[in-house]
Amino acid sequence: MNYENVKVELEKWQKAYKEFFNHNTDDKHSFVLEIAPPAAEEEILIKEKELGIKLPKALREFFLNVSSRICSNISFELEDEKELPYEFYGLINYTQSVVSLQELYITHDFDDIEQGEYGKVFQNKLDILPIGDGDYVSIDLTSKSGESVVWVANEENEAWEIAPNFIDFFDNWLKVGLADLTNSLIVFCSVDHPLDGNSENAKLWRKIMFSNANERKKVVDEYNEVQGRTTTLSKKYSRDLSNYILVGIAVLFLILLLITFIQYKF
Repeated sequence: MNYENVKVELEKWQKAYKEFFNHNTDDKHSFVLEIAPPAAEEEILIKEKELGIKLPKALREFFLNVSSRICSNISFELEDEKELPYEFYGLINYTQSVVSLQELYITHDFDDIEQGEYGKVFQNKLDILPIGDGDYVSIDLTSKSGESVVWVANEENEAWEIAPNFIDFFDNWLKVGLADLTNSLIVFCSVDHPLDGNSENAKLWRKIMFSNANERKKVVDEYNEVQGRTTTLSKKYSRDLSNYILVGIAVLFLILLLITFIQYKF
């Protein structure tokens, strides 16, 4: 991963978003995907001195080889929700993300946290990306590798690993166009990875966004048709299962009655 490769990918997504937005014309759209050149070694050394730590290897490589600052700002309201599968709508509804060397922050001890016990989850986390509602994408400096990327959830007071290192995290996020992270972790998760840029939904997302309007409608209609059949079958199986359970309970009740009768008779 390097600056030129990432820049090309971002330009592809910028074009895809622009074409999608222009197809849905109104004044409620904005999209910005920006990438700054990589940081100089001196800039990183200054930041490391300020933080009091050496940056985790993958994150350091990212800032040195890819970019010192990447910004994603996508805000879009669909007039016709049929333009996208329903669960995909939140991916571009509103997202604003900035990964910046200069905005890194680390909480070293509890004195930095006013919440006391509640704030322990923030201890020794290198905050990379603020999400909103007090949540962060951070690196857990106490993890075994010192590289683990975690989602720090303020309200739940918990942290979950979402990638083994920052380059792995960013690579998967880039594959889905730096879409809204909260929704991405729901839509693009898989058994193998909380944010899987190669998941079936991620492939479908790329297919939709890199298609023209007519092709996109066909893809979305086919997807919705399959989902509709799946939902219908699920309801049928759920109904059948409920019926089988009721029959089983009735049979068990009759058996118990028969046993009671036999014991009473003899």
